[in-house]
Amino acid sequence: RPIRKRGYVLPRLLETDSIIFTGNRRLSPECRNVAVGHVIDCFSVLLCLPGYQEKMIAFAERNRDNERKQVRGKIARFLKYAKGREKA
Repeated sequence: RPIRKRGYVLPRLLETDSIIFTGNRRLSPECRNVAVGHVIDCFSVLLCLPGYQEKMIAFAERNRDNERKQVRGKIARFLKYAKGREKA
């Protein structure tokens, strides 16, 4: 069943870093770290949406010290891109 509420998905993505993921019935912070990386990928495409830029940047800054090196790299690139757009 499709979600019909406007603005539902992006606010949920912004909560990804506070969700408790479980894998094999155990807490899995690694799953959360990977999910944060995927969310950052989405934000790179969605940054042009009005009203959410500051929230996306805040999400990235909150997760800047992610345990996964690849995710930290994605976040650094996203923040550089996002802050470059702010100056333009």
